[in-house]
Amino acid sequence: MGYYDPIRAVCSEARNEGDLYASGEQQVSVMERLGLLGESKRTLHIGCGIGRVERSIAGRVKFAIGIDISERMVRIARRKVSADNVSFLVNSGRDLRSICDQSIDLCYSFIAFQHMPRGVVASYFVEVRRVLKADGEFFFQIPVDRLPGAKDPPANHPYALRYYAPDEVMQLLEKAGLSLVGRYNSDGTPYIAAAPGEGQFFLAKVLGRGGLGDRQLTEQIP
Repeated sequence: MGYYDPIRAVCSEARNEGDLYASGEQQVSVMERLGLLGESKRTLHIGCGIGRVERSIAGRVKFAIGIDISERMVRIARRKVSADNVSFLVNSGRDLRSICDQSIDLCYSFIAFQHMPRGVVASYFVEVRRVLKADGEFFFQIPVDRLPGAKDPPANHPYALRYYAPDEVMQLLEKAGLSLVGRYNSDGTPYIAAAPGEGQFFLAKVLGRGGLGDRQLTEQIP
């Protein structure tokens, strides 16, 4: 779907490019309202698509990186977002090997983890901890509403949804060395009670870095 219709592949509710970039602006506004952005911040977006978020975030941070598994998406993003402080990279789809250790202030991801096999999501969480600075933050969306005994779609199905129980999200964070800070609705308001589509946004921070060794730096961020 991403090859033939990159807009709807990123946001199924977007009718056109304007809708797509408006959705990106809405999510950047939420991050700004939560105090996650700033002119000194270096950010990393997992699953950037064609740059819908980077288009808005560029003027609110020092440097922004977007990564995506799709080479075509990244090519389009580079064409659509020309800001000097934005870079787009193609990644493997399961790690962040092109990003330096402890180089990112904020890592974020929307409508991406839900399409990945659980083992891949777990791998990304570990990588997020590696690339975050000691005081770095991780803001992400993941569908929360897993029924007991519910089965996941096939691993090779790119657009089917995978749902998580809240304790599964906590386990992912703890195993990666991350600590939950807060849970939010899509508009950035604190999650209070269960409601369809709400409480799916999480904010986490690094617990500590004991035992994590630096690796060779392959991507320098200005």
